[in-house]
Amino acid sequence: MRTEKDICTLCYDIQDVCNFYPVVMELSKTIQDLKTAGVDHWSLYKHPAVIILVDKINDMMKRPDLNTVLDAMAYCHKMKDNQDKIIEVA
Repeated sequence: MRTEKDICTLCYDIQDVCNFYPVVMELSKTIQDLKTAGVDHWSLYKHPAVIILVDKINDMMKRPDLNTVLDAMAYCHKMKDNQDKIIEVA
């Protein structure tokens, strides 16, 4: 099991990477490990390791503006209501 120090160290070091997928996967693992270490559910989003990982993901996405986020919401809402398959994800 990773310690909070291990988690924070990795999340700090990961700031130099440029591959989106491992950062997203690390966010998931970090949240799971912090919960296992005793960080309560309502404090997870305020934990420094989570904050810097979310910021890194935001940075890798070129910090989308509100219109980009709203367009993404509209697209996903359309997909939710659409009966036709556009793409199939296995």
